[in-house]
Amino acid sequence: MKFLLSYLIVVLSVLSSCEKAPKCWGKSNVNAGEIIADTTLCANCTFLANENIGFVIKSEADLNRIHATYFRKADECVLNTFNLSKYTLLGVATLTKCNYKIKKKVTIDDNLKTYFYDIEIDECGNCDGTNYRSNWVIIPKIKPGYQVNFRIFRIPK
Repeated sequence: MKFLLSYLIVVLSVLSSCEKAPKCWGKSNVNAGEIIADTTLCANCTFLANENIGFVIKSEADLNRIHATYFRKADECVLNTFNLSKYTLLGVATLTKCNYKIKKKVTIDDNLKTYFYDIEIDECGNCDGTNYRSNWVIIPKIKPGYQVNFRIFRIPK
């Protein structure tokens, strides 16, 4: 009986920890819609944008402006190369607590001439850590005359 009680306590404590919570299980990053891939602007840079600010990079000029404005100057930062005649980059900074699952989706509403970049964040676990994500994705080149609307949804605990 004593062994069974000790075993139950150990199992319950493992399942209730941040990393082992059942809500955290499964794939933590899912992309849908027009998203071709996740990306970063560079591998060794520190991106310094406030949360919930959306970015659209359609040209080398956009890329260079964002690099000059939102990256820490002390970094020896070399930007990745992108085919911006064929693709557009979208990014929006988010903060998450503890562990999380994130679903990113880009859809097009031709009636509104708008791309919607939706990010759904499902935070899980009970730890206090904070994660900063820039959420850069590659999509096919944005159609001329279209705008981008960034929407962030947080799943209530």
